[in-house]
Amino acid sequence: MEKLPKKDRPDLAMEQNTLMTMDPAIGEVPAERLTPGHQEANSILSTKAPIAGVQWTERGPNNVGGRTRALMFDPNDVNHKKVWAAGVGGGLWYTNDITASTPLWNHVNDLWDNIAISCITYNPANTQEMYVGTGEGFFNGGAQRGGGIWKTTDGGASWNLLSATNPGAYNSNSDFHYITKMVVKNNGYVFATTRGYFTNRGGVMRSTDGGATWSKVLSIYVSGSFNDFASDIEVAANGDLYCSFGIFSAAKVFKSLNTNHGASGTWTDLSTNIGMGAAERIELACAPSNHQVVYAVASGGSGNQDVEWIKKSNDGGSTWSTLSIPLMIDGTGSHFTRSQSWYDLIMAVHPSDENTILVGGIDLHRSTDGGTNWTGISHWYGGFGEPEVHADQHAMAFRPGSSNEVIFGNDGGVYYSVNAGNTSSNPSFEHRNYGYNVTQFYACATKNEVNSNYFLQVLRIMARRNLPNHK
Repeated sequence: MEKLPKKDRPDLAMEQNTLMTMDPAIGEVPAERLTPGHQEANSILSTKAPIAGVQWTERGPNNVGGRTRALMFDPNDVNHKKVWAAGVGGGLWYTNDITASTPLWNHVNDLWDNIAISCITYNPANTQEMYVGTGEGFFNGGAQRGGGIWKTTDGGASWNLLSATNPGAYNSNSDFHYITKMVVKNNGYVFATTRGYFTNRGGVMRSTDGGATWSKVLSIYVSGSFNDFASDIEVAANGDLYCSFGIFSAAKVFKSLNTNHGASGTWTDLSTNIGMGAAERIELACAPSNHQVVYAVASGGSGNQDVEWIKKSNDGGSTWSTLSIPLMIDGTGSHFTRSQSWYDLIMAVHPSDENTILVGGIDLHRSTDGGTNWTGISHWYGGFGEPEVHADQHAMAFRPGSSNEVIFGNDGGVYYSVNAGNTSSNPSFEHRNYGYNVTQFYACATKNEVNSNYFLQVLRIMARRNLPNHK
């Protein structure tokens, strides 16, 4: 990289930013001071009048989305059109009508202490309570460390950091540097799978008091063997909990029965039943229509055959069968993740059909027979006769009450389909990115002219290393 021209060196920009923001006395950036600093800034902004004659105008880009890992239909909207979405470096947003061709996106408080949002969920016992987790914990390029978990008790009108989840310094012993997934059970208990700075930090965290206090209910750390890097957690239709460990480390899958509410000591290791092989990161998906049906997909293979396996259980995790692995539709024979399963890997089951599954890696694929056969339903540039959906899939959500409709989060923002859940149709897709400004910026330049409207921006909206023609 040192041989490249400096104008092509984003690493130098990051180094400059570090030098500008670090405390010279300690030689590092004191991230733990962000919270009081932002609180003071908010206080000043709320009491001081703006500078007379100075106005700021949004310059976009307003038609380019960015990496989106958090998607959720608002449970308080009776029409099921309101959607919450968040970028991994662009903060939390919502639209009141995702079905509109150009929905109006509204951003939520630009002065949050951390806007690297990775997941979102709500309390089914009190839908006014929602939780947002921060920190993209998969070791991908451009990933930003989190600042904990934020909560709203008024349906999203106001949000506050849960102080017990503030990780403080970048190298602290906190379990909350990265929040990879969150769920809430019907009794209001909140669960988060997390990753810390150290290999023995993170795991499955539980709060029984709405996030005020937390305890680690599951840890697998064994020096040299297993890390406490928890990657996913799901709630089955009957309330059973399933979780997985393994982010660039050996993986495991566990289950806790509904009656145990995920308490420490109640988790059963399903790894032997599954047969882990070389599995690392694992994504889980529970069938909403049948609590006994669970799917799992694991990274861990090598090269373009990087999916270790896809498996299914019809008996709540006691036994598992191996399913076929979708392939890229380009005829290369590569797995649907093409050497990126550590980074883009997601799965969802149709709300009323346990045999209809959607998986995402580079592109989107669908099975209507429980994973025996797969069909590619999108392509990252619209090739091979398939509709275009941006590469690198990270999130999926079926629209409540209209299960044919599905939204997707990927490195290009938010996409919407009216029929991805309809097994008798070929899905169509439209992006929903106008005004959803969550792209990650490297640099911006303007022409040296008065009132110039010419901008040149360097953005990061994807992590694509094996496709040199993908700009």
